[in-house]
Amino acid sequence: MKLPALLLLAAALAACTPSSINPRDSKLAVLSPGITSLEETLEKLGKPKTVIDFGDGSRILIYDYAQLSTEPPAREPAFAWQERPRGVRTTSIGVAFTTAGVLRYWSADGTGRGQ
Repeated sequence: MKLPALLLLAAALAACTPSSINPRDSKLAVLSPGITSLEETLEKLGKPKTVIDFGDGSRILIYDYAQLSTEPPAREPAFAWQERPRGVRTTSIGVAFTTAGVLRYWSADGTGRGQ
């Protein structure tokens, strides 16, 4: 009974996310800080969920990834609005660019890569 509900939830999450990037995906391995451009990143990763533009030309692209897991979350959320169904794991990936549109770094839930 729970499995169909989880599958439906996973399908709904996937439909809401413009581009779902697995942090272990080889797509991220081709991103080179100081070399990869914003345009190249958009070609390789697709449309981000969120774009934060700082007004000076620098920006951060945010991608989300959700997957079903057989394990419950490692800890319970601190606030009620953070609750999520057991068995669903989410990861956010931030990709930061300089004012010149060159990759500065990327980070998957705090695991920094680059400068």
